[in-house]
Amino acid sequence: MKLGLYGGTFDPIHYGHLRIAEEVYETFKLDYIHFIPTRISPHKMGTLVSASETRVRMLNAAVKSNPKFHVSLCEILKPDISYTYETLNDYYREHKESEIFFIMGMDSFKELPTWERYSEFFGMVNIIVCQRSGCEPSAVIDILPREVLMDLIDQKAGNFQHISGNWIFVHESQSFNISSTDIRQRVEFDRSIRYLVPDEVRSIIKETQLFQRG
Repeated sequence: MKLGLYGGTFDPIHYGHLRIAEEVYETFKLDYIHFIPTRISPHKMGTLVSASETRVRMLNAAVKSNPKFHVSLCEILKPDISYTYETLNDYYREHKESEIFFIMGMDSFKELPTWERYSEFFGMVNIIVCQRSGCEPSAVIDILPREVLMDLIDQKAGNFQHISGNWIFVHESQSFNISSTDIRQRVEFDRSIRYLVPDEVRSIIKETQLFQRG
């Protein structure tokens, strides 16, 4: 089985997230994608994030029509900070029969050297780096530290194979013009978010008065 892992705060989940997941699912012929909302991200300490229950509710509403998309609560249920290394390690141990693909944006990938035990990711999963169409795939070479690059022993068409046998793939996407930050600001200033998020998500935002001023 080929399993995709897509983590984030998803505050809120929007069509950009869903479209990227669909593109990756199709391009890499995955069997399933697990959306993994974080409870407390070490990269967003001090940033206000909507309640976990509300973000999970929006995620479930957004993916319920796609049997290949699932919401995982593995980080939400943790009492402390969610470190990606721990999540990947749990999946690696629990899904030995699966080939695992970790999906992340180029902005996050650029910050990878600041992540807890990031160099161990490559021994557990393939990494799919999603970037805006037209960006240079060779940016992967520029971002990874030298000690990691020394372990990348094969280069083919912009994809880099790690010594463990896993790969770093670069996926170009047209789906980056929607952002959760913009959606939150639109709601705050009473502007429409129709066609930016699924209708079910928009209803939850309205019902819970999420992101509204005051």
